Amino acid sequence: MTVGEPASFDSARLLALRGEFSLALAALAEILEREPARVDALLLKGGLLLQLREGDQALLCFARAAALAPRSSEALNGFARCLHSLDRNQEALAVALAAQAELPRGDNFKHTAPVYLTLVWIYRELRRFREALDAAEEGLERCPDAVLAQWASVVEEELAEAQQERSQTTPAARNRPQMVRASRRASDAPRDRSSCTSVPPDGWAGSDREAARRPGLIRSRAARGSGRTARGKKKRGPGPGPRSRA
Repeated sequence: MTVGEPASFDSARLLALRGEFSLALAALAEILEREPARVDALLLKGGLLLQLREGDQALLCFARAAALAPRSSEALNGFARCLHSLDRNQEALAVALAAQAELPRGDNFKHTAPVYLTLVWIYRELRRFREALDAAEEGLERCPDAVLAQWASVVEEELAEAQQERSQTTPAARNRPQMVRASRRASDAPRDRSSCTSVPPDGWAGSDREAARRPGLIRSRAARGSGRTARGKKKRGPGPGPRSRA
């Protein structure tokens, strides 16, 4: 762009790609002054402002672009990503789903991968990992994309971790540490049966590894042993008292 020449969108986009954001924003401001309803300029300006952490100003650009082009998946997706960056994920999800619904219309199919990637990000932030993985897989079926495939792998791991965390909060999982501690007590007990003269109060026999796996077994063995002792010995009366010395 030369001095005195009106700014063009291509020149503004080239400046943005070079990282010259200030010059790019100045060119876009000039373009939007001439064409305030130009959607691509609004989207580019919003994207630059978002990179500069000017989220509120970026949101105004994306919201206006989406209002001007409500059937554009590109405009809706930009709006959804901006909302997501501002942690307004419930609103972002509604807009991203609208962008997804418009993909079959016209040339919106060109934005299939970016729209599904936005859905994956939003679902992840909401910890809805199953839906995030479903969105990634559906997007890959419609449009193979390396970035989307990478995020699908990330979400798959996060889903497995979340399922493991949920399993650890169930009553059975809460009881598991007690079972582990009891099993450790059993394994740490003496291996010599002769040193174990009684059954512990909780019914575990530490010297019997099989009983550590089957607690009822040692209780039945103890009961049978006590029965044999009772049958094999006669009950003795009290012994004679101390003899008096003559």
